[in-house]
Amino acid sequence: MKLEKLSSPGFLLALLLLLTNDFIFKPIFHNFITGKLSDFAGLFVFPIFWLALFPNRKKIIYFLTAFLFVFWKSFYSQALIDIWNSLELLNIHRVVDYTDLFALLILLVSYYYDQFAILIKTSRLAYSVLISISLFAFIATSYARPEHFYENKDYYFDFSKQELVKRMNYMKKECIKRSIEIEEQRINEKETMYNITFCSCLCRPYQDKTTPIVCHIVVKREQEKSQISLISIPYPYVDKNANHDCRNATPKRKDKKSTDEDQKQFLLHIFEKEFIDRLKYGRFED
Repeated sequence: MKLEKLSSPGFLLALLLLLTNDFIFKPIFHNFITGKLSDFAGLFVFPIFWLALFPNRKKIIYFLTAFLFVFWKSFYSQALIDIWNSLELLNIHRVVDYTDLFALLILLVSYYYDQFAILIKTSRLAYSVLISISLFAFIATSYARPEHFYENKDYYFDFSKQELVKRMNYMKKECIKRSIEIEEQRINEKETMYNITFCSCLCRPYQDKTTPIVCHIVVKREQEKSQISLISIPYPYVDKNANHDCRNATPKRKDKKSTDEDQKQFLLHIFEKEFIDRLKYGRFED
């Protein structure tokens, strides 16, 4: 083993960036940059960590890192994620976004890092702590935090996928106060992942304002019909810009579990009424 790699400045800085981004930057900013930072930092430290434990397996470690990252970021890993989450041990999650694959470029820097790394020897206790922190960081970056809950619910439409996408795009014009945002990530010929932000007035009844709600869906082609699979929606939902918390829309119970369930069902109700029903029954014209 060459544990000195774990105490090198480059490894420590990247590990610190990974943890800081996951626990501070993401919750505060939650934007494109914070989404990519974890991928770059994680791909830098992950193979170095295993290389420190198995120094004679460099090529296989980097090959497996690249392969597993591509698989993890693809839609095909969802079945394994669902099986793991069904065990109710530690829920994990990832968003299918193929632009994340650009982070694979950092593997080149990581691969040649040991040629210019400053190796610092330290105590066994320090190495044990670094190994524990590293493993925690790898798990935490995929941990499904409570700001999203996962429904995996399907909705069917009696028109084509092309028509469904047309109606979603029309909703951009319809939402004047808060425009809908649609981020498309193609999975294959039949399925497309979308990160959707749509405007809702149900969180703000009888007020001349709307609240943006974020959800992750997969649109599927079913012969001449189409299907939307809801992957996740945010929970608890807080609109920081409008200083509004959607949790206030439901009464609190003595039992926190029941309160949480009520609030989740309310968010699901918002999604179905403000998004699914408008797609099914709204008027959409060119």
